[in-house]
Amino acid sequence: NSPTLCQLYVAKALQPVRKEWATTIIYHYMDDILCCQQQPFAAKDIQWLTILLAEKGLVVAPEKIQQSAPWKYLGWTIETSKIRPQKLTLKTPLKTLTDIQTLLGDIQWVRNCAGITSEDIKPLTELLRGSHPAEKILLTPKHYAVQSIVDKLSVAWTTRRILNLPISLLVCNLAESPKQKQQLANQQNFYILEWIFLRVQPPTSIQTRPEAVGELVRKGRSRILELTGEEPADISIPVNAADLEWWMRNSLAIQEALLGYAGIVHSQQPQGKLWQLIKQNQWLEKPKVIEGPIPGGITAYTDAGKQSKRAVCVWYEAGRWHRQSLMGQEGDTLQTLELTAVIWALEHWLNFPLNVVSDSLYVVELVPRIQDALIREASNPRLGKLFIRLWSVVSQRTALCAVLHIRSHQWDLGL
Repeated sequence: NSPTLCQLYVAKALQPVRKEWATTIIYHYMDDILCCQQQPFAAKDIQWLTILLAEKGLVVAPEKIQQSAPWKYLGWTIETSKIRPQKLTLKTPLKTLTDIQTLLGDIQWVRNCAGITSEDIKPLTELLRGSHPAEKILLTPKHYAVQSIVDKLSVAWTTRRILNLPISLLVCNLAESPKQKQQLANQQNFYILEWIFLRVQPPTSIQTRPEAVGELVRKGRSRILELTGEEPADISIPVNAADLEWWMRNSLAIQEALLGYAGIVHSQQPQGKLWQLIKQNQWLEKPKVIEGPIPGGITAYTDAGKQSKRAVCVWYEAGRWHRQSLMGQEGDTLQTLELTAVIWALEHWLNFPLNVVSDSLYVVELVPRIQDALIREASNPRLGKLFIRLWSVVSQRTALCAVLHIRSHQWDLGL
């Protein structure tokens, strides 16, 4: 297509320039060209470049040549120490699916530098569920938050890289992402080049915090490598210093994210005024749900019946068996009934060591993943509510628990 051909043609025309100016950084998007180097360009260098491009049919008008700050390039204003996105305004009302797609495309272009969080744009992404570009959309009050995003973009900026200063990757585990770096950055002793965020919706129904941290580490390493050609000098992950070695040994998600990394991994945090905002960092906690079983803990057995629409929990206490029957609700499936019984047990013995035995492999694999996890919007409303309830119960537990699987219908295979 035409843009691709233009990009290839300009790249070909710039080959002699790249060879002659080997230490100069040269970017181009079609016929928009940016050349950067430590020393100012001499007049003869600019003349040579314009003549060379003109010979290839790329005539550069004198008024288009920018030689001093602020430089404007592809929607960015580049100053001597800062980079700002050029002011965005809503030119047309948001009426159709195409309008939303266009706006989100503009935001995605600059969100990493402006700190536009996934939570900021989530109300807009919820509108991308239509199928026809001209389909009308209905805006609710929360969707008008789009103007606050545009206002945020208009005052946001990021720091230009200082040559020879090492680049660190700092992973934060926050309830909300920092929103005010532009007011505090002048008082700090470290500089932010970019923000990196998780996607709006987790890739799976339940994404554990270590998996989310691992995803950010992978994205951060890849982005820094793309920008500098080198791995980050160090990586800070939100783990208590005393637990760092435990996580490195036991978390597969963190191990995979750090695979092949030869730098320093630590839990130290930078100092400065900006860190007062970021330091709401929540440490990753050791799991409350362990592989078990727990010696001396209460043991509860759960089961559910699809036909009866009931779940049950039984346990042995004070010399006799006890039973708790739970009625199902509208929308319950066998999975949700099994999950209901396990949630009841975890909640009933909130402050006691507990072993829960279930014949639902789905539930047994789900519960250990729920602690402090990111929960994807579920297509089944009943299941979504149970996810949130389970998340809340596990977060409130003060004692360890284990959820064990038993093949109750396959005795020949054993437990």
